[in-house]
Order: sequence, then C-alpha cells, then structure tokens
Amino acid sequence: YYNAGLGTQTAAISYGGNAAPPDTGINNTEEFNGASWTALPVGNYSRQQAGAHGNTSDGYVYGGSGHPSNRYDTNDHWDGSSWTTSPATIFSPLTPWNGTGPAGPAGMTVGGYGPAYPAGTAVTQEYNNTTTIVTPGAWASGGNLGTARSYVAGCGTQTAALAVAGYSSGVLANVEEYNGSSWSEEANLGTTRYSVSRGMGTQTAGLFAGGEAPGSTSTASELYNGASWSTTSALNGAISYASGFGTSTAALICGGANPRSVAVTTNESYDGSSWTANPATPFNDKEGATSGPATAGVFAGGLTPGASGQRSTSYEINTTTWTAGPSL
Repeated sequence: YYNAGLGTQTAAISYGGNAAPPDTGINNTEEFNGASWTALPVGNYSRQQAGAHGNTSDGYVYGGSGHPSNRYDTNDHWDGSSWTTSPATIFSPLTPWNGTGPAGPAGMTVGGYGPAYPAGTAVTQEYNNTTTIVTPGAWASGGNLGTARSYVAGCGTQTAALAVAGYSSGVLANVEEYNGSSWSEEANLGTTRYSVSRGMGTQTAGLFAGGEAPGSTSTASELYNGASWSTTSALNGAISYASGFGTSTAALICGGANPRSVAVTTNESYDGSSWTANPATPFNDKEGATSGPATAGVFAGGLTPGASGQRSTSYEINTTTWTAGPSL
C-alpha cells in the first residue's frame, strides 16, 4: 500500500509503497498491460506515499518517504527501460502521494505531509522539462603533468590530448600525452621554445608553429604523428603567442607577436606541405581564443601589448576573408 501509480488502465506503472510493518518504503516497480503485471528494474529510492505522473515510456516519481520521519525531495525518471535520478528536485521533502500530467514535459502535485510532519501542506508544485536548458558542467581533477610549466601549447580532446613545450625557469621542449587520466612523457619537440601556436590538429596528428626560442622569435613548424616529430616548411614570418585552428593538413595561424611585446597581423595558412602568407588580419592582438576549422573560424579576445590591453572584440574568417563579429 501507499504505492505511486502513473499511466493508463492498459499501460501503467506501480512504484514503491509499503509492503508490511515496520513502516518503511520499498523500491519495487511493476508494469501493468491491461491483463497482467510484470516486474521492472527497481527504483533508486525505497519510498512510500510518493507523487507520480507520465506514462510507461516517460514517467516521473518524486517525494515520498522511507518512513514518516525520512522524506525525500528527489525525482526519478523512467525512460521505458531504466530509472535515473533527475537533477530537478521538488521544493522540499514531502510525501505528496499524488500527481497529474502527461508524459515528461509537464506535471503537477498538490499538498502532502511535510515538512512539519504530521501536519499537511497547501503547497502546489509544477514540473516542466525542456531540452533548451543547458545543465552547467563541473570540473574534476585530472592527472598532473609530469613537468610543471606555463606558456604551454596543446591540442586534442579530453581523453587524447597533447601538452607541448612551455616555460619553467627556462624554455622547455618537453611533450606529454594525456589518456583521460594520466600524462606520459613523449619525444621532445625538435626546436626548444614556448608560447607555440595551439589548437591545430589532434594527439596523433598535431601541428605546432612559431613560439619564443631562447633569444629570438621562431619561424619553426613541426608535425607530431603520435610518436615522433618531423619538420615542415617554416613560417613566412616569425611569430609567438599566436592562435591556431584547423587540422594538421588544413590549418591557419593568426594574431601573435614579434618580438613578444609587439603584436602583429600575421595570417598564414597550411595545406599539409607548406605555409602561405595571406592578407593581414584586421586586428593586431595576441593570445586570443580560436575555434573552428581553418576556413570558418572565430578569433575572440586577446591582448594588444602596449596599447589598450585586454580585448573584447571578435573576428570571423570565411575562407581567407576576415570580418568583425560581435564583442564578447
């Protein structure tokens, strides 16, 4: 008894309830097809007097209690095969023991015991579900780099990344690969430098160009194949603190500085064999964020050394033509 129900006469679900003294909830779930009952995977919470709405492929069960003094605010979703706990909770732990509404997108529950049991409540709650709301992500600690450094370049994904060169009491050529949990030391970059261009390619096909070598700004360009480095044709102009986007066979490098305190309007593209100088960028900023392929990307933010400082501007590229975008 005290079980929650949802659905229709020929397609219904019963969740939880109270099987027998002592006065505690259970998490048994069963489905009715109009003629017989079938056991389903158990729910995530042992609850009685819970609210529910929806149908046998998109249903919700919320609130309830394990026993009268232990009430829940949790909300479980049934997708037709399994139960998952939704991040959306009811406003306070209650035993609403009622609910109404169609499948998933909308529901309502009224009253119930709590929060001052055994007094009832007059609270009315509505539930809605939308695919247009983005749930914020959360950061978790990953494995530490083997070599601590700043001004590091990189590319790849969360489970297959590269960390290339950098600076730590001196210029570094160290390269490390990340597998989603730990870093491993790999073959060093051929030319020692820091503030190398970042973001071009993948862990097994990465392209890195320019940077600050000891005593000078570099034109060096190198490819990584997942095991070793090879030299490509050099950039047409030395550059560091540059931003890059694209792949190891179709890339673009822009922004940057030469020397490190003077921003430049460099705009070069790579076709898999050589770098080509394109018309100057309409901005002279370094360290901006880039995203997208080489022929349809965006450059945003950055720094103009010795001038107005940090930038909020953005620019888009279409093939080789830059246009101003909206400000950050």
